Amino acid sequence: MPCTPNKLCRCGEAHFTLRIAEKGSGKALPGAVLMLLSNNCPLFSLKSGGDGLMRFPPMCPGTYTLALTRAPAGYAPHGELPVLHVTQKGNLRDGGKTTRQLTVLFEGDGAMPGES
Repeated sequence: MPCTPNKLCRCGEAHFTLRIAEKGSGKALPGAVLMLLSNNCPLFSLKSGGDGLMRFPPMCPGTYTLALTRAPAGYAPHGELPVLHVTQKGNLRDGGKTTRQLTVLFEGDGAMPGES
């Protein structure tokens, strides 16, 4: 079946971020790469910077999913990646609250495979 994503558009002025962090310590984790999907079709990828943040452009309202392209070295996601619910004003809806930032937790020791 062909891929038919919702049209990616730049709506509003609001920006939001995902914070990639270590479970437990809350330490920022750079180097994670996530793909944003609409109707299971890839739209774009973002990489977490040295501060652990992924900065999203203003986006149209809707529901988007995330797919892991690359985890920070030595880490794996703690649980499922969040589903992003973008509001009319370009913020995120998380449960019953509106926010501009969600945290995605990863667990591991930061060691590369084969290191001890």
